[in-house]
Amino acid sequence: MSNIYEMPEMVSVFLDEVEEQIQLLEQGILELEKKDEVSKVIQDIFRVAHTLKGSSSAMGYEKMKTLTHEMENVLDKIRNNFMEVTEPIINVLFECTDCLTLLKRDFIEYKNDTEVNIDDIIGKLRCMQSIDVDKTEGNQFIGVKSEISHEGDNKRIVFELDDEKRHTIENEKLNGRSCVVCEIKISEDSLMKATRAFLILNSLNDMGEVIGSSPNVLELLDEDENINTINYLLISELGAKELELRIKHELMDIDNVSVFDYEFTKLDKEKVVTQDKKNITNVNREMATEKIDEISSEKKVSQDIRNEKNITNH
Repeated sequence: MSNIYEMPEMVSVFLDEVEEQIQLLEQGILELEKKDEVSKVIQDIFRVAHTLKGSSSAMGYEKMKTLTHEMENVLDKIRNNFMEVTEPIINVLFECTDCLTLLKRDFIEYKNDTEVNIDDIIGKLRCMQSIDVDKTEGNQFIGVKSEISHEGDNKRIVFELDDEKRHTIENEKLNGRSCVVCEIKISEDSLMKATRAFLILNSLNDMGEVIGSSPNVLELLDEDENINTINYLLISELGAKELELRIKHELMDIDNVSVFDYEFTKLDKEKVVTQDKKNITNVNREMATEKIDEISSEKKVSQDIRNEKNITNH
């Protein structure tokens, strides 16, 4: 079984994609320096990093995947108001584009064996993620990976999502964005259906943010030619009907498209509520323990003072 990055056509598609996304990334960071429409620009840059992470993951390019993942984490904190855009952050993002360019060049010759050192830039990105950590602690959710499904029209579509992605869906809905399932049937005449599924994922990332697919597109290989239908879980500012029209007009080698709103199943809603209650209980318990310790400490100090006074009086 050949690795996907050994296929000349896939390498060509990947390199073109990386070049385009690096240019978009540089344009976005330049816009960010102007401090205009920061939230929109951050969302656009986040989408670019997300696309690059998916592409590099599919190609088995671990260093680029790691770098774009850490970029995603920083950008996600900014767009959720846990961090502010500062000059040091902008400088580091520019350093990321330089590093991505080097990684792209090395991939042509060395594939995943590149000697480009990303440790320094990764260290800077992770250091930034520790900023204002106190603001984020109350928004973290403890849990294991769970399967989330959508049931409708006698269909059961299962997406394997962790707690972070599940709560991302909730937050984005609260912000007025759509969360939809894009059910796309790849044309029977399409060659290399796994490659087509991957290209569709990249196209959908330009319309929003793909946070899951069933089956998982990133795990498909060129041998999986019997695949017919892919379901993509997408967060977007566009509605279901508008997305469906764009997909039909802009994507190639597609026989059928159906876009419908995604809703949590009753079981998963119960999981979310139960987990949230557990988190609130744990936080309250910790706060109560801290308060008790504080009171006990104050009582001890007070008692020591009284004892000293008694000794002095005697």
